[in-house]
Amino acid sequence: MLIRDKKGFTLVELVVVVAILAILAGVAVPVYSGYIEKAHEAADLQLLDSMNTAFAAACAARGIDPRAIATDGVMIAPKPGSGNTITGITVIGGDGKYAGLGEDFLTFFGDNANTSFQNYDVENITLQDGVFTAQENALAQRWELSSFNQHEEKLLGSLDQLSSAIDGSEGLSELLSALSTDDPEVEGLRQALRDYPDYLNRYQASERGNATVLYIADHSAGRNTDEALQSALRTIDLLKSVTLQNSADINELRDLLVEMSQNSTAIEEVGLAYALVTGYYNNKGTDLPSLENGLSSALRLIQNTAKLSDFDKYLQGKGRADISAYLSAMQVLKDNASQVNLDREDAFASLLNMLKDLLGKT
Repeated sequence: MLIRDKKGFTLVELVVVVAILAILAGVAVPVYSGYIEKAHEAADLQLLDSMNTAFAAACAARGIDPRAIATDGVMIAPKPGSGNTITGITVIGGDGKYAGLGEDFLTFFGDNANTSFQNYDVENITLQDGVFTAQENALAQRWELSSFNQHEEKLLGSLDQLSSAIDGSEGLSELLSALSTDDPEVEGLRQALRDYPDYLNRYQASERGNATVLYIADHSAGRNTDEALQSALRTIDLLKSVTLQNSADINELRDLLVEMSQNSTAIEEVGLAYALVTGYYNNKGTDLPSLENGLSSALRLIQNTAKLSDFDKYLQGKGRADISAYLSAMQVLKDNASQVNLDREDAFASLLNMLKDLLGKT
């Protein structure tokens, strides 16, 4: 009887086995992924149902009819660093004052406060007739709640106005020079501005304003609404406490940005605060005041507007909705930056039709 030597598998046999495994994987992975997607969808629906149950119970405990609450009178609080984990819901009264629900909601929501939505985005969840639902057209939903609704051209025009003011900033080159030195006093600002000098160095002096707005869009898009709102409010509080004299004074501007960089990322926070100012004037039905040359002129406009008697009431009312809509607009700008002609003075106004198409408007 002959005994064959054990030489293992031949190359052809191995190739055949690998091919079979690849075919099986090609069939199994999509099916498995589909199961995961369905599981995530089911979990999200269950969490959304728990959220509505807790909201209804909290409203009942406070004697509030959830169907009577306006859509812009509810604030959903996501967990910092995890935008899809809901840690609370607050109802804002028609007078703009805090009306509670926070502790009551958490009592009924229980351990769900540590559970994140898998497919749903907290920013897409809105209140309709007392029930929270996940909306497909998040941009349109956010926009309808904001002061920018029906004023799209004013928002884009405000970006062009900011760009023009920055173009006329006599101290911008000096600011870039300061960032390129080893001065330890500007180290925090250098870290905060990160790649901002790269944006400006790509373009001519007459295009730096547009480049700055693109920088703001790139670094604002995707941020959490509540975190962005708090950053804007920190910038506003800081500006209310300082005196701005000369828009061309580079030392004044540098010192202010250095102080801002200790708690924020400076330039994009100016954009967030400027968005609130734009929303405030839209909400009042008046035009945004014109800007002088220089970035400091935008800072002074923010500063002066923040000191107006009814600005705080605006923040409590439309402030969050306007920041949410602004962040959505920045995402649109970031996604379509290649279509922006930086040689034009109205570079961002040219995106009006595109924005309206995304909003489903004619």
